[in-house]
Amino acid sequence: MTPELLLEVFRISWAKERARKEQKKCSEIVGAGQQQNLRKEQNSDSDSEVNITDEALIAANAVMDSFLKEVVHRAAAAAVEDGETLVTEVHLERVLPQLLLDFTS
Repeated sequence: MTPELLLEVFRISWAKERARKEQKKCSEIVGAGQQQNLRKEQNSDSDSEVNITDEALIAANAVMDSFLKEVVHRAAAAAVEDGETLVTEVHLERVLPQLLLDFTS
């Protein structure tokens, strides 16, 4: 994963989260007719630039790189345990819960 790709993932995620929060706020405050006007404004705002420092992007990229490498290694080990040479989604589903717990501690 490149830092540029990770930055784009962050931008998309932040834009979706911001739009979700704004939509929730709109539904609490205004009626249905005014919601459509506010959604149009939100869509133009969601294209705004997200700023992240180079150092933060490098650090996040390093974490994601470590995480993805560990996913591959653990899934491959699970496939070997099953006597298979091909890693499938079954192996990924089996290792992800413990991997997520390991990364949170």
